[in-house]
Amino acid sequence: MNRGARLVLFSVVVGISLLLSGCFTRSMNPVDVFTVKVNSTVYGHDATLGFGPVNPDGDPSVAAGELHNITDVDITVTEVSTDNAVFSVETEALPFTVLAGESTSVSLIFDPTASGAVGAVLTAVTDRTDLPFVLNLSGEGNYPPVANAIVEVSGAGTTAVNGTYYRTDEVGQGYPVYRFGTDYVLYGWPNDGIEWLIDDDLDSGSDLYSLHTGGCYTAPNGTPAHWFTGVGDTPDPTTVGEIKSSLGSVYQLPEGDEISPNYRYSDAEDDTEGTTLYQWYRSDAPEVPAGTYSPISGEIGSSYTVGLGDVDSYLKVLVTPVATDGITTGAAVWFGPSPIVFEPLP
Repeated sequence: MNRGARLVLFSVVVGISLLLSGCFTRSMNPVDVFTVKVNSTVYGHDATLGFGPVNPDGDPSVAAGELHNITDVDITVTEVSTDNAVFSVETEALPFTVLAGESTSVSLIFDPTASGAVGAVLTAVTDRTDLPFVLNLSGEGNYPPVANAIVEVSGAGTTAVNGTYYRTDEVGQGYPVYRFGTDYVLYGWPNDGIEWLIDDDLDSGSDLYSLHTGGCYTAPNGTPAHWFTGVGDTPDPTTVGEIKSSLGSVYQLPEGDEISPNYRYSDAEDDTEGTTLYQWYRSDAPEVPAGTYSPISGEIGSSYTVGLGDVDSYLKVLVTPVATDGITTGAAVWFGPSPIVFEPLP
């Protein structure tokens, strides 16, 4: 073979090699294998799919979508995994094949266990590339805001057992428990109706103070010390928040008085309070189930001025805490009922 023929042959071989090398390199490139589509957003290789804030105590966030084969050859997926247990992926049984140009369903799941930002890398190993398809995942564990029911007690005894009691998840004698600091509790005791006790534990054996549903709590010597309202005649774990009167705690609520829910806003991530929602209700009976109350049209403010239309009625307010960041809306909490409304004598 002469020199010219050898050069031509060499050129052809090199050209074919480069062409094949280019095709092989393209098939090795994970960018050209899959995309993931969730809703109307398409994520390519090494893109980031964000879940946003998710409540660790709530349901996991599920991003249902499609794994799309963007090549002109069938691709078999042999492994799909994430490197963080709070993120998971659901697909059809492995291994599975996605036909050229076709898609298969995939669900990406974020189930945080605590507050804070977290991330993960999802990898899909296939029979077509040495490099896996990669998708970055991000999310944040974030608790919703809370409107904590509180009861204010003052006027007798030592400073240690007076002040503001905060609603807890505890239950004493079947009724919700309030705590003042770490030493004293306020809880219900079914004795001649409903009696609320201040004590240093839940044994009811050495009560420090007694609060009766009539509205008065007494010091140990039996002397009435302070009017107390807001618990209702039949306390319920879901309906125990106190409504405060502008006149302080009162037996009855006069027409013209301004009332408001006695609550403390809190958020695990310290997200500040936004525009918390309120709806006031009216009823002709003091029962605490919400169904006996009718919403007062247009009364959605943080306070309510008692009117003549409320005379001989009981009032209640539904508070929905709202945060400015993270998970913005918390669980709605009932406050009330108020004492019965009366019309002052002229």
